[in-house]
Amino acid sequence: MRVRLKGPHLGFRYCGQDPPPQVTSSDYTMTIRFKSDHSVAHDGFMANYVLVNASTVCGANYLTEVGLLQSPGYPVRYPPGKSCVWTIRVPVGQQIMLNVTDFDLENGTGSGCPYDFLEIRNGGLQTSPLVGKFCGGTYLPPRLIPSSSNSLYLKFSTDSSRSGRGFRILWDGTSTGCGSTLKGPSGSLVSNGNYSILFKQLASIHVLFSGVSKLSVQFRDSNRVRLEHSRKSGQCNSIHVCGFGSPA
Repeated sequence: MRVRLKGPHLGFRYCGQDPPPQVTSSDYTMTIRFKSDHSVAHDGFMANYVLVNASTVCGANYLTEVGLLQSPGYPVRYPPGKSCVWTIRVPVGQQIMLNVTDFDLENGTGSGCPYDFLEIRNGGLQTSPLVGKFCGGTYLPPRLIPSSSNSLYLKFSTDSSRSGRGFRILWDGTSTGCGSTLKGPSGSLVSNGNYSILFKQLASIHVLFSGVSKLSVQFRDSNRVRLEHSRKSGQCNSIHVCGFGSPA
């Protein structure tokens, strides 16, 4: 079975006994194609669908390369007591770029965003490395936020008091690349965003850790750290990992 959400070039295939995740289209069209061969036959599948109001939807799983995320009711003030989770996934090897075109949430405090906030993580899980936790005041997100893999996790949470206009975010997952800005107290990063998959030539990974005074980095699974080295000098001339920072 193939689920195609937008455009002739993008589709995800599912087979076996593991059901596909719940998915939401980014517009009014979704195509589901079922194909079988002439050999083994099984019971098949059953799926339910429901039409949703795009202006009030709170959370979804998106599998499209481009799309739009908006807080519930945008641009009207968002409702209190909401907890919305969106995940975005594009084909392996591609990178997602978020374009924050509007952002108006309740102001944070000196300790962060304890009231209303938008949390963004590099990956499709709530335990994925934290990109940042954003709200009003001094905790506004940057206009452009790149992922370091082919998926992103976004959580929007509101309390029961003040509200704002909300946010409007466009995403584009058609580009390839690597590198990101990590702001969480801990996390992980992988070469070219896809560990155990051969990285492309001329790849350059730039990661900026912001908001920290000291940083400790440990390479896991050291038996599988495999980078090209110079046979003549034994040095890392072409492909290498290096770090820059102020002395302790």
